[in-house]
Amino acid sequence: KKKKKCSGNIAASSAPQVFINEGRNRFELSGQVNGHFLVYSPQLILITGPVQYVNTSSNGLTQSSPLLGLVSRRSVEVASRSTTGSGDLRIDAAIYAARRFSVRRFDDQHQGTLHIYGSLAAGSMSATEPRFTTRIEKDPRLDEMRPPGFPLTGQTILAEWNGTWLEQDNQ
Repeated sequence: KKKKKCSGNIAASSAPQVFINEGRNRFELSGQVNGHFLVYSPQLILITGPVQYVNTSSNGLTQSSPLLGLVSRRSVEVASRSTTGSGDLRIDAAIYAARRFSVRRFDDQHQGTLHIYGSLAAGSMSATEPRFTTRIEKDPRLDEMRPPGFPLTGQTILAEWNGTWLEQDNQ
């Protein structure tokens, strides 16, 4: 397969930027995010290492802080440990994988925490354990804004949720 790599720092501009991967290529992605970006691939986005907002902490993000969207018509995957290295892996992004979000070699021995700070929407998901304990933390900025070109249906609105799931009888 052909592949394109987005790795390291890409110079930010004041305008949001969209990276579109055409054809059957895949994007390999890691590094620091400094700006508002959307990365789109019709086939595969492969996370090869940490993807983190530059010079920010999750509790200090503002509307002008970096914001990343990852969108694939097929899959967004986390590469195997031989590529990502062992230990924790952080992904700061709103992720949309129309078919599947997966962790390659998820059955490896425990390595750390997969921390997604943003959002995750996928047609299906692979297991992440025992390789990773998984923590998905919503970026509250996504209530009011979205990465450039990020899909939005407008069909559902979360008015309020305290983080507790309740079971309800269907009678």
